[in-house]
Amino acid sequence: MADEDKDAKTEEATPRKLEEARADGQVAMSTEFVAGIMLAATAISIMTVGSGLTEAAGLLVVDGAQEASRLAVQELVVGDFTGLLRRAGESVFGPLSLLVGPVLLVGLLVGYGQIGLQLSPKAVQVKVEKLNPISGFQKVLGPRGFMRTGLGVLKISCIGAAIATVCWLEVPAISSVAGTDVQTCLVAIGRLLLRATTAGLLVIIAISLIDLIYQRLQFAKDQRMSKKEVRDEHKNAEGDPHVRARIRQIQREMAMSRMMDDVPDATVVITNPTHYAVALRYVDGTDAAPTVLAKGLDEVALRIRAIAAENDVLVVEEPPLARALHRACDVGDAVPEDLFEAVAKVLAYVYKAQGAAAA
Repeated sequence: MADEDKDAKTEEATPRKLEEARADGQVAMSTEFVAGIMLAATAISIMTVGSGLTEAAGLLVVDGAQEASRLAVQELVVGDFTGLLRRAGESVFGPLSLLVGPVLLVGLLVGYGQIGLQLSPKAVQVKVEKLNPISGFQKVLGPRGFMRTGLGVLKISCIGAAIATVCWLEVPAISSVAGTDVQTCLVAIGRLLLRATTAGLLVIIAISLIDLIYQRLQFAKDQRMSKKEVRDEHKNAEGDPHVRARIRQIQREMAMSRMMDDVPDATVVITNPTHYAVALRYVDGTDAAPTVLAKGLDEVALRIRAIAAENDVLVVEEPPLARALHRACDVGDAVPEDLFEAVAKVLAYVYKAQGAAAA
């Protein structure tokens, strides 16, 4: 059953699923890539500021020897010893900070550059299930464990092969300096170390890129969802369809009730005569144009007519105008200009009828 569920996860993870995984501390991050870039940054930093650190270390040795010879002829107290340590730390702190600081900064940028900056309290919570040795062995023997082991073996083998190849290619150059002065030998050895280190770093970065791609693909695979999970998530996000339908029904009923409450304020109801009904209001000096208070078809139209009759609102049968108003206007809209003339004739008839009734 578990295999069937796993095989059913064929859909790409939704943004909501990825956000939940991120909140749990599950991200596609390659520590190999971070380590590889930091090693490269270390090598660059050593080549850039290493001379300053070496010089500071040399001065520290000289000053330490001189200070030791001075202190050797007198009684050593705690103040002398702490002063010696303080001066030693001060002399190497600056160059060491220039060496280590950029490396740490690069590591942070590369690490958070993969996953972004976001605090995840769940990721640091202590979980008892993580202490289970059985699940630990399963992880070691799983695809990720084999991938890490394979990468470790591949890394060591490739680095060794790259360094060995460089050394083999440099054998003639090293042999040519045999019997020369020390400075020439040191230059040749330094060149060999630099080329061997560069080859090793290139191999490490190449392998870390492979791990970066693998981690992203594996993470995408782990976060896949089944069709049912996607449907359930959509349902939870949008709400139950029956509940949504009931809400829409209630909203329609409320809108209908408000519309019917406005019919007694209408000036005239124009009908078709039974299929359409549109209630209009126009108060001279108050309304800029006739306004639709209510409209409806069939049963709604009959109800509008009934409410109009109960409240002595005049009902006028104008089938084409009723259909045109129902089609062109929503409740609350003003009558469009192309229907002004026809509506004006109806209103004139209404005013005439109201005047005759008043007389």
